[in-house]
Amino acid sequence: MFGSDDAESVRGTTGSDGIVVLEVVPGELTIEPQPVEGLLGIASAVTVTVVEGQSLAVTVEYDTGIR
Repeated sequence: MFGSDDAESVRGTTGSDGIVVLEVVPGELTIEPQPVEGLLGIASAVTVTVVEGQSLAVTVEYDTGIR
């Protein structure tokens, strides 16, 4: 995740269930998904606004390439 100043603020890796839980500072953050071995593409970046004291669920979808 990157903050509005484009500095990396936190990095996380999902577990086998595809879920990651991160604690971040409030503000606008951009989630930049990384390549996953075996998948054809990369998910698009997602920008979210984190409000102090609130939880936020974000879904990032990758294209498996299977048609």
